[in-house]
Amino acid sequence: MRNAAPNLTSLTREQDEYQWLMATCQKLEQDVLTRTDKRQLVEILQGMMLSQKLHLKQLLRSLWLQLLRWQHQPQKRCNDWVEHITELRYQLLDHFTASPALKDAAASMVFTCYQEACTIMSTEDHFPVEHLPLEEFPQELPFSLSDILDLRFFPT
Repeated sequence: MRNAAPNLTSLTREQDEYQWLMATCQKLEQDVLTRTDKRQLVEILQGMMLSQKLHLKQLLRSLWLQLLRWQHQPQKRCNDWVEHITELRYQLLDHFTASPALKDAAASMVFTCYQEACTIMSTEDHFPVEHLPLEEFPQELPFSLSDILDLRFFPT
């Protein structure tokens, strides 16, 4: 026996978020959103924006980390690293193509991501080399955002 379809006029986001989104889209198209629908829609959109920024930051930090490894661990360089660096760049470029405003967001967080990658590098084991002290990394960005996104750029 099939369950009856939920009443879209009384459906809440907590009951079924996907169905609520479909219903809310219909209400938006018909210009009949309730105050509660509007508030919840704003919360969802704000959550999406935060999610995109956090994902962007994670991609940038990962790219910086891989580039720093490439630069400071030449004895460990391999094709897998090239593929990973290239894939991270393509993911970032895809995000910027889909949403150009994210490139401005990336520019505002690129230094923080670099610092975080340096911190990670300073705590990793670099066998056969000792830890790289955090102080050994430049305080200024060693490469621009354009450099790190350039598919042909690999630091030496």
